[in-house]
Amino acid sequence: MATKPKTTRIAGAASKKAAPAKAVQKTAEVATEASAEAGADASKVLRGRDLIVAVTVATGAKKTLVKDIVTATLAAMGDALAEGRTLNLPPLGKAHVSRSKERGGAEVMVVKLRRGGKTAAAPKASDAVAETLAEQKD
Repeated sequence: MATKPKTTRIAGAASKKAAPAKAVQKTAEVATEASAEAGADASKVLRGRDLIVAVTVATGAKKTLVKDIVTATLAAMGDALAEGRTLNLPPLGKAHVSRSKERGGAEVMVVKLRRGGKTAAAPKASDAVAETLAEQKD
């Protein structure tokens, strides 16, 4: 006969719905502070953790789940480009490898990306991050 595993609740803990929002806000703060410490050039580079925070804020999903999904998505995109396939992903655009070669044990690819016109259908993840940071300052 199977028994249900015991769960314990910590006294004073927030509800399940409130906890992810706090965690997302804290993560956004940490990512912003890390970017600020890295210098002015860091604002032009989207790092993995910044992308994960942006997707977490935009979707409201748990960070661990988002990290797995983003990592798998980027790996699938990289594999497709390495195979010479063209990526046609409407929010991103159409990308293809124009040149590639092996250098120092690594594959170097020149990828060309064509973006379409601006559409109002999909909000930018950076807008969601900016809104969250503005709410935190208020």
